[in-house]
Formats: sequence, structure tokens, C-alpha cells
Amino acid sequence: MALDGEGLDAQARALCASGDFASALALYEQICEEEDSGVEAWLMQGVCNQKLGHGDRALSVYQEALKRHPDEPRLHVRAGRLLQKEGRLEEAERAWRRVLELRPDDVAALAALGNVLLGQGKPEDALPFYRDACAAEPADARLHLLLGCALRDLGRAREAVDSLTESVRLDPSNADAHFHRGLALQETGSLQEAGQSLDEAVRLYPDYAPYLLARAKLYQLSGNAHQALKLYQEATRFEPGNGNAWYERASLLYELGQLDEAVDSYRRAVQCQPRLARGHVGLAAALIALGRPAEAAASCAEVLRRHPGHADASALAAQVALRKGDRQEAYELLRPLLEQGVRSENVVMAFANVSRDVGRVGEAISLLEGILADSGGQNNESRVNLHFSLGRLYDGEQDYERAFHHFQQGNRLKGVSFSPEQHLMEVDAFVELNSWYFLNNLPRASIHSELPVFVIGMPRSGTTLVEQVLSSHPAVHGAGELTDMGELVEGLPRMLGTGKTFPHCLSLLTTEHLDRLARTYLGRLQALAPGAERVTDKMLGFMYLGLIDRMLPGARIIHCRRDPLDTCLSGYFQDFTSSHDYAYDLYNLGAYYRGYEKIMQNWKSILGIPMMEVRYEDMVADQEKVSRSLIEFCGLEWDDRCLRFHENERFVGTASFDQVRRPIYRSSVQRWKNYEPFLGPLRAGLAGEPASP
Repeated sequence: MALDGEGLDAQARALCASGDFASALALYEQICEEEDSGVEAWLMQGVCNQKLGHGDRALSVYQEALKRHPDEPRLHVRAGRLLQKEGRLEEAERAWRRVLELRPDDVAALAALGNVLLGQGKPEDALPFYRDACAAEPADARLHLLLGCALRDLGRAREAVDSLTESVRLDPSNADAHFHRGLALQETGSLQEAGQSLDEAVRLYPDYAPYLLARAKLYQLSGNAHQALKLYQEATRFEPGNGNAWYERASLLYELGQLDEAVDSYRRAVQCQPRLARGHVGLAAALIALGRPAEAAASCAEVLRRHPGHADASALAAQVALRKGDRQEAYELLRPLLEQGVRSENVVMAFANVSRDVGRVGEAISLLEGILADSGGQNNESRVNLHFSLGRLYDGEQDYERAFHHFQQGNRLKGVSFSPEQHLMEVDAFVELNSWYFLNNLPRASIHSELPVFVIGMPRSGTTLVEQVLSSHPAVHGAGELTDMGELVEGLPRMLGTGKTFPHCLSLLTTEHLDRLARTYLGRLQALAPGAERVTDKMLGFMYLGLIDRMLPGARIIHCRRDPLDTCLSGYFQDFTSSHDYAYDLYNLGAYYRGYEKIMQNWKSILGIPMMEVRYEDMVADQEKVSRSLIEFCGLEWDDRCLRFHENERFVGTASFDQVRRPIYRSSVQRWKNYEPFLGPLRAGLAGEPASP
């Protein structure tokens, strides 16, 4: 006997109760074919489709049902949820507004409409719906969380904190509420309390990457790079496919000067998210710093292929061209952006570097000053970059007072602390330890190689110029500022199985240890330049010369010197990325220079390997004479190309990349005279006088 509508409905309900939604669906479809089919059958037909994973069919069912039952709020609710899930937010908004017309006090609909509006980037429109929902259900922690998130989106962080605090009070187990409360507190400047909220979110869900990343960011902001790095590593361990986690880790490593590790993490970031433009840009920046221009250019090209006209990628590509000496190419990369009115910080600063060559210095200054004037919301690093760039331009325009003002502001904004007294005490202890007796009681490596030539000296003392002259010789490869020696020194305690660090662990070295170190270092040079007779290493650590004396007995050292005032002032005008905490204050620079001189005098008296001293002023006065002496010191035959070092197409990754692309000029000699009125603190530091209060 055929079943009537009620019988079919009862059978369909029984099938649903047993979990047989496919059979139930067939019955509900049959019921809904009748003209007088009720709303319940349509609702259940949609529900069965949803249970079977047929969301599109379910939505069609609800929409067809609404033609028959336009005032049924449950149909609008079901349709609204599906539209929202599919990202069809404007249609979902209409559905939820209709629900509220039919049921004005529906709290779930108030919250859902708020969510849809927030998803469309309309937090101001969402706010009253969240407020009404909270007023209707004040004990619902989730509603206070939603209100707090909307307030954060509107930049009303203090109000957001109040809502999110209420959410946490009502439900202390909701990690998301702690997370958003921490972010809101951070935005109000309450960093300690923000850290506590983020810690609680991490405690509740210790393997959730977004919580770990937010806590790491706050550690980084608070200056605790070690703890930040640890949490970034945790995030990548729990979610190895999270490109953002790898990117944040890479950015911190770059900031810390750990460039090889930064490159590895940037590569992981773009492997996870190939369209992550900032990942490719960060990778390019790290590769430039490592002196790997071809790879850097490839990263920039990848961004520009996916995102034509990308400002930061164009600026970095221009920087690569600039460091290769192709200033016209650099300008051509930037010109379209400038003509389009792009005024991003990186583009304008790259333009500033070529503005003198294209006769547009005044325009560059105006653009930089404009960005600086609007930089209230920018981070400290951005303002530092702008001040240093303006300082260089005003210096070139011979407006020395304005130039010094900007250099001084840039250095002050760095906020780096350095104790000259502590440093000089450490220098005294270092010199006392590295006595002639101590050094000569250490063994020597048995490996003798003339491959390495170390070019050392204070930053800005002419080391890049000397390396460029040497690398213009066909038998010499200029490797730039290698980090290998520093890494070997850092690994000494582990190799020796001791808790003593450098230089206190040196007494434990044996010939076998030194041979192993020498093989590692020489292997790196040979890999860099197979077939080269000499490889220059412009390393930063003049404190390592005692170890080099024992480890590489065939090495040569070229010590570059320059007028102390010029050296220190040039360092003050350079925005170093890391490892130069002394360089942001003129008095500290002078004190550091005194310590450097004391160490070098000690080395000159005790080292057994050959050392040549080159004065920058002598190189400027008689380039050929000094260049011939350098080549002779390196045991090589003279080559005239060394006089045309500025034609050398070798990539230069240091701050002196511009100078070595031009013939030697005299304007850098006694440059300090242009800044005489400002040099009191520097002179006091150099003379060992007390710092002014």
C-alpha cells in the first residue's frame, strides 16, 4: 500500500535517525514534489544533502524552498550559513539581515551578521550587531571575543582589551580569547601583560603555530631574540609547511646577522608558499648581504614575474645592479615606479643611491624628507634608514650641518648600549692573555698554504679598496667578508670538549686540532675559487690573528689604516646591520679605536706570519706604488689591471660598493674637517678623556 505524506515523513525521519541519509533524502525529494509540501520536508531535504556532503545541492534546496516559504527564518539561517561557508558574503549578509527582520532578537543571527560584515572588511558596520548580541547574552564569552576582534580591527585597542578581558573571565579555557587579548594589549603598549596573555594561549595549545609566532614576535619586540628564535623554531617544527613561520624565523636570523641560516629559512618559506612575495624579497636581501648577486637577482625576478612592478623587489633588483656597478640599469628599474608615483621607503632610498648620477638629488631629498615627516607610524628601523640616507645626500651636497643632524638622529634611534670602560678592560685582559710567551707556547698546524690573504682593519679604513685592487689581479679571488673564521672560533669549545670560550680555550689546541681547522678553512676557500693562487678574506675579527698565526702559518695579513678621525667618522655615518654596537656614539667610537690600536700593536710585536701595513692616505697619494707593494707582498707578478680596479665587475657587498666603482678620489682624505664643530666627543674618546655628561 502506498504511503501518504505523513507516512513518508515518518519513514524518512526513521531513516535519518538510523543514519541512512541517502534513503531519507529520496523520500524527502518525493514529498517536496507535492504542491502542498511543508517547510519541514524542505528543511530535512537540505539537511540530508548536507549530511551527505552535498553543500551545493543543499543550498539549492533552501533557495527553492524560500520561493515557497519566504518568511521562514530557519531557511534563511541554513542558506546564510552555507553562503558564508562558500565565501559568498554579500549574499550571506542579505540572508542574515532577513533573519533579523523576522527574528530581531536572534542572538546567533546578530553574531553571524557581524561575522559576515567583518569578513567583508566592514568592522564599523559589524560593531553594533556584536554589541547587541553581547547585550542580549552577556554571559556568552564567544560574543565578547567577537566584539573584541572587531574593535581591534578598528584600531580601538583599549576598548578591545575590555571586551577580551570579559571573554577570558567568562571562559578562561578559550585560548583564542587569550591570544587576541594579548595582541590588543601589545597594541596598547602593555607588553608585559600582553606576554602573560600570549603565554596562556600557548600553554593551552602549545603546538599551534599562530600562538607561537605571536609570542615570538613579542619576545623579538622586547629585545629577547634568543627566546624569539626558540619559539619560531618550535612553530616550524609543529607546522613545517607554514611558510609564515619560516619567514619570521628567517627575518630574525637576518636581523641577527646569521645570514646563511636566514637564507635556508627564507628558502623553506618560499617552498611552502611560492607566491609569498616577501619571502622572495627577504631571500634576495640576504643573498645580497652574502655577496651572491646572481641568486639575489633570480629571487627578485621570481617576485616580478608573479607580481609585476612589485616595489620592494624592484628596489632590491636595483640594489643588485648598483653593487655590480651598473647605475643606469639600477635607475631604469626604478624609473617606472617613480613615474607612477610609487613612494615606498625602499624604492625612494634605492633612488637616493643613484640620484646624483641622474641629476635628481634635490628630488630624492624631498621624497625622503616627505616620508620621514609622515613616519609617525613607522617602526624605528625605517626612521633610522631614512636619516642615514638623508645624511649621505646632504653630505654630497656639502650641507654638513644638516648631514650631521641626520646621521646623529639615525645613530640615536638605534638605541644600542655599549660600555667603553668594560670594553677597554676586556681589551687589556685579551692583550695580557695573548702575550708572546702564550702564543709561542702554542703548537702550529703542519699544513702550509699561501692561499689565504687576510685584509683586516677597522671598518671604513680602506679594506674594501685594498681587496678590490688585489682581486683585479687574475690570480686573486676577492671573497669579501667571510664568516668562516668566526664560525670556527665559535665552535672551538665544542671541538675541544670544554666550557672555556675563545681565547681561553686556545691552550688546549694540539697540532691535530689546528690541522683540522686549517683543512676546513682552506677547503672553503678552494670551493669558493678553484684554481686561484690567492683568496682574500676581509674578515671583521682582528682579534683572531693569534689563532690564524698558529693555524695558517703560510697566510699573509694586510692591515689597513686610515686617519683615526676619518675612520671613526665614516663608521658613524654608516648604518651597520650588526656586530658594531660601539659605532652609534662618537665617544664610544673613539674608545673602541683605542682598544683596536692596543690589540694591533700587540699583534705586530708577537705574530710570526708576515703582516703588511697599508695607509689609506698613501694609497690615495700614490696608487701605483702602494698597489705594486701589495702585489709583491702577496708573492705575485705585477698586472696593470690592478690600477684599473674600478673596472672590476666583481660584486661588492659592503658599504664601500660605490667608492670602488670609481677611480680613487681625494675627497675622503681629511673629510673630518667638514665636521670639526661636532667632533668633541670623538676626540675625547680617542684621547682617553672622560666622556662629557
